[in-house]
Amino acid sequence: MAFNWMFMKKFQKFFIVLSIFINFLPAVNAQYCIPQYTNQCASNDLINNFTFSNISNLNTGCNGDSNSYSYVNLTGNVTRGSTYAITIQSGTYGQGFGVWIDYNQDGDFADTLEFAYASPTSSTALQTGSVKIPGSVLTGTTRLRVRSRYNATVTDTQYCSNFTYGETEDYKLFISDPNSPPIADFKS
Repeated sequence: MAFNWMFMKKFQKFFIVLSIFINFLPAVNAQYCIPQYTNQCASNDLINNFTFSNISNLNTGCNGDSNSYSYVNLTGNVTRGSTYAITIQSGTYGQGFGVWIDYNQDGDFADTLEFAYASPTSSTALQTGSVKIPGSVLTGTTRLRVRSRYNATVTDTQYCSNFTYGETEDYKLFISDPNSPPIADFKS
């Protein structure tokens, strides 16, 4: 029985391509951690207004979901190297806010530069700032997380910490390259 070398070469090329695909494709359906709150946002410790890029989620009140966590079906669109205004406001009680963007699309917010914004204080006043999207981040769809915490500011490592009062909202974010034409994202 003769060994078929042509078959072996084609088979080898297939595994090389498959290996590249598996090792370098970002985690499209990554499983992000879900933060826990001791008390639900029904106590008016919540994110009431949030705007960033083309996301405008206003007068939302408490999401009513378990753990005061919600995945909001809104997608923001940003371009690498550009800067965007951000505004966040709480409900009845003063909140500190933190915003993370999973720039390397690996299913967490633990990497350098992924803590994109922190409110300077805990307050009921409108918090404003800006977020610059680094020019070297991956393009495509990723996740943006907004967290509030009652009467305290939020730090970079608290993207999934347990808090007593507050709320968490996750959004989709599409990052494009400034030199590429926009690509429609028809996924819901």
